[in-house]
Amino acid sequence: MKYRCWVVDDEIAAHKGLSMAFSDYKDFIMCAHYYSIDELPEQQPKNVDVIFLDIEMPRADGFSLFELWQNPLPLVVFVTAYNRYALKAFKYNAFDYLLKPLEKDMVEQLVENLRQRLLEKQAFTQQTKFKSMIEQFNITPNSQAISLQTDEGLFRVKIKDIFYLEAVGDFVAVYFNDKSLLTRSTLKGLVLELNNEIFVQIHRSFVINTTKIIKIEKGRFGDGQVRLNNEQVLKVSRRYKHQILNVITK
Repeated sequence: MKYRCWVVDDEIAAHKGLSMAFSDYKDFIMCAHYYSIDELPEQQPKNVDVIFLDIEMPRADGFSLFELWQNPLPLVVFVTAYNRYALKAFKYNAFDYLLKPLEKDMVEQLVENLRQRLLEKQAFTQQTKFKSMIEQFNITPNSQAISLQTDEGLFRVKIKDIFYLEAVGDFVAVYFNDKSLLTRSTLKGLVLELNNEIFVQIHRSFVINTTKIIKIEKGRFGDGQVRLNNEQVLKVSRRYKHQILNVITK
């Protein structure tokens, strides 16, 4: 994971000092350098994780950053030669407060703390996005779509587009006209989320969408097979033959 950092300080030496202090930590990239608050963009950026901020600068001090942008801000680390601003800095919810010149052990501790907090922020963001996605894809018995969790992500699909389901070990393969998705589930569990009036089980491994059937063929031993309108042919076992007959004769 790479973390994008900005340095805001009116002294060139401070920029060089921070770049040198973080040169051993390849996950922190000093990607932007500003020499006053006036140079910062008016709109709050989304591509910065940490801001190293001086306090005493010409025209505007470092605290004016909190008036320029709204919360939530990137993690702000004040880096200054004066300790008299420490209390005020933490009132502004600064992540940390370092005194110049920077000492190696202080930087090491700061890096450790930053990594932990940034990982926590990332985990919270992902959890929030996933929760929002789940709420957006909320499934009800009468819904016209269903959500399928796969290794590639969460897919929202229309129920009417499903041709058939196939049990594959601990997974279920969901087949469409020209593609398939593999989701961790059981046939029984997935059928409960579908419309039982059009989906029926024809074999211990198969559940089909009966609206896709174009032909049912009888077998010699009480079994049979169905042909779907995508030319797929599936076996109908004797155990489940009555279920499909009940549906198509309604």
